[in-house]
Amino acid sequence: MNDLMYSLSYALDAVESELLGATTYHTKRVAYIAVRMGKRLNLDQPCLLKLALACVLHDNALAEYMNSEEVRPDGKELIPGSLAGHCLEGEKNISVLPFYKGIEKTILYHHECADGHGPFGKTASEVSLFARILHLADNIDVVFSMDTVDDDKYDRICSYIGSNTGTLFDDEITALFHQTFPYEELTKLTGESIEQRLRDFLPGIRKEYSNEDLINIASMFAKIIDYKSSFTHDHSMGVADKARKLGAYYGYDDSELAKLYLAGALHDIGKLVVKNDILEKPDKLTDSEYKYVQTHAYVTWQILHNIQGLDDVCRWASYHHEKLDGSGYPFGYKAPQLGKNERLMVCIDIYQALTEKRPYKRGMSHKQAMKILFEMADSGKVDSGIAKDIDAVLKP
Repeated sequence: MNDLMYSLSYALDAVESELLGATTYHTKRVAYIAVRMGKRLNLDQPCLLKLALACVLHDNALAEYMNSEEVRPDGKELIPGSLAGHCLEGEKNISVLPFYKGIEKTILYHHECADGHGPFGKTASEVSLFARILHLADNIDVVFSMDTVDDDKYDRICSYIGSNTGTLFDDEITALFHQTFPYEELTKLTGESIEQRLRDFLPGIRKEYSNEDLINIASMFAKIIDYKSSFTHDHSMGVADKARKLGAYYGYDDSELAKLYLAGALHDIGKLVVKNDILEKPDKLTDSEYKYVQTHAYVTWQILHNIQGLDDVCRWASYHHEKLDGSGYPFGYKAPQLGKNERLMVCIDIYQALTEKRPYKRGMSHKQAMKILFEMADSGKVDSGIAKDIDAVLKP
């Protein structure tokens, strides 16, 4: 779960950076600040891990919120006082996760202020410790971009916290921050070393999760990915569902089906790093723009390949643009390097994209999509047997 947290935080930071200008490693810094403060209170390791997970996922519904009608027309600025939307959706999204118990309402109330002027009007006494810690950690990193901290910035941070104690922050959380972070400690948040510091401070806790848990995790991240662009709304969920159907047709057991669903849900997670003005360009992409979009498959591999126990999921997800003749990307693999589930994901992704309605095209019928898929099979690009099975399983 630690590996999953660290890997996916990179993707979530990319969304927040594009939409709100947050700096790289924002969620890891917030998590590090929070768990250090939690450790100061002698919280045990399982509690600290849950707190870190809540911090990493605190803005999981940001893209969903930014695409709602509560956002200004320029899509860049949140309307003051209307933060409730992404808090509600973010809480709802994580409520299905296996580690939700113990962090209830942490994300829901992470924008509440000590004096009750937050989106839900809750005062400090009505909000959990975790939500109050997350609120301070998130707030100061957004305001001060603590990717760099010097003497002057540290003084400004302390002055800001002091002047907002009693309004934004309560006395207890303010005191806890100052006890935990003297100047030399706050300077340790800079750069990519923050991930290693978080790993050192929060050793991995291994736990067996059920197939249902895996599917719930997958569904949440598919929702985040699909909300990134209105052009591909429901694409990841469509690939996940169809991949699982085909796996069931092959007689895979529940564990294999859950992992296949996860791969389908996460196959486009690399697109969270691709800018929306390219993803949603209504005109034909230039060669350089097309190559830029292609990088998403490699970024998917970058995000997933360090998660222990999900090596096969990483391959199935990140190879979804490879072709049997070596003409695909990002690695240019050929048939001998692509197993059955990699080939399955390639075909399902193509079928899903062809049959989806987009702002610039109508969705194809099953028959039209299969004609293209069979043509690609005849030219040696995709697996002909899997194409035939898709025709049998998904035919209306």
